Amino acid sequence: MRAGTGAPPLQIRAGTGAPPLQIRAGTGAPPLQIRAGTGAPPLQIRAGTGAPPLQIRAGTGAPPLQIPPTLIGIGCLWAILEEAHIIMLAIHPQFQGQGLGQALLLALLKSACDRQLERSTLEVRDSNLAAVYLYKKFGFKEAGRRKRYYEDTGEDALVMWRSGLEKPEFQRYLADEKREMCDRLHQKNWHLAIDNFDF
Repeated sequence: MRAGTGAPPLQIRAGTGAPPLQIRAGTGAPPLQIRAGTGAPPLQIRAGTGAPPLQIRAGTGAPPLQIPPTLIGIGCLWAILEEAHIIMLAIHPQFQGQGLGQALLLALLKSACDRQLERSTLEVRDSNLAAVYLYKKFGFKEAGRRKRYYEDTGEDALVMWRSGLEKPEFQRYLADEKREMCDRLHQKNWHLAIDNFDF
């Protein structure tokens, strides 16, 4: 998920007679601070890679400066026979707790339904209680444990399963969850990010 993907360019004008903004874009650069006028707090933008850039105008007649948006989340699944194996679901720590992980999980499960897959599985750190709670909310149940699965910490992974993806009641459940999730994201000011996001 990219913040601002598909949205019209963000345009910020610094005011008539303001000096041009100096912006450096690049991976690992500190946040850019842009002041839109006297007394206004700075707008912070982080540079990322691989997406269409945002456009920022530094005053009347100045050419737009371009900065790509930041990648804030990623989700991926493998379709293996009738099974959706969710291999990755991650949200940048700065954006956690806003419902974006739920949005990605919902999108992955909707994709699995569209492919007529019947069940889903995943591995999750047993200490990641927020993720375990999210998966249980979507009907995943613990089916086993992989000892010392995570090499960085030697931590165990819970193996979780969810069956019945092909059933109409699960698709109705996803539709209900989508409505609740959209409301939550709108409350967190993710209007543009979700309005054009297709589930």
